[in-house]
Order: sequence, then structure tokens, then C-alpha cells
Amino acid sequence: MAGRLDPYLQSKIKSQTDDRKVLLVGDAATQVKATTAGGIIQAMTAAGFAAESIIKGTDYEKAWKKTLGKELWMHLMLRNALDNFTDKDYNDLIKKMNLKKSKKCLRKKAGTGLCH
Repeated sequence: MAGRLDPYLQSKIKSQTDDRKVLLVGDAATQVKATTAGGIIQAMTAAGFAAESIIKGTDYEKAWKKTLGKELWMHLMLRNALDNFTDKDYNDLIKKMNLKKSKKCLRKKAGTGLCH
């Protein structure tokens, strides 16, 4: 899996040098969704912050982490949980996702509140 994220590396890799002459974007900056190994949207968002950093002298790493950090962290936590699932755990998850209440919740738009 090309975009597989190593949790150790995620916390250790800096996405900019101290002098801000080198900026990393996408997989190189660990801007990868650990659940899917995708990240084109995250990379494009980060590229915008990189351009802003070059033009305006803003802190690229702070900007992308403020916007994308929580989402990427949540994907990593979910991936870590799924990596420890047994076959029974997966079967139980599928059964729960097939419940009417779960389907209704999943259909709700993101950010509209909790599922009831």
C-alpha cells in the first residue's frame, strides 16, 4: 500500500525545514488518510498552504496541521483499531451498520449533529 502511514513517522517528520526553504506535501509530509491510504484532497489543501507560506511567509506546518491534523489523526486512530479487529469484530461491525438506526445515521450529512 503506497500511502500506508507509519504512526511513528507521523509524529517525527517535519513538513518544513527551519529556514522554510523546503516544504513537504502529501505522502512525504504524512498527509495520508491511514484508513484508505488516500490523501489527494489533503495534499491539494496543503499545497495551498505551502503556496501561501512561500508568498506571505506564513508557517506552513502550523497552517496545514490546524486544518488537517485532527482529521488525519482520527483516520490513524480508526486504522489502529481496525488493525486489531478479529473476524468476529468485523462481522459484528457489519451487523451493526446494517441496523436501520445505523443506516439513518450514516445518511446524515457531516456536521449536522449526533445521530439519535
